[in-house]
Amino acid sequence: MKMASACALAIMSGIGFLFGIQKSLRAFLNPLFTGGFTPPLLPAYGSRPYRRGSGAFRE
Repeated sequence: MKMASACALAIMSGIGFLFGIQKSLRAFLNPLFTGGFTPPLLPAYGSRPYRRGSGAFRE
């Protein structure tokens, strides 16, 4: 039983390690395959959406 739990722990820690590598590689490779331009996914912190003519947000 001791070896089974050790094996499960090794598998789970390896999965976390692989996801960490994938995340860092994605951040590194995005500018290479998009010609150096990556559009922002989220608006800047503190900015308010403004729609012309809708009257929803007025300044």
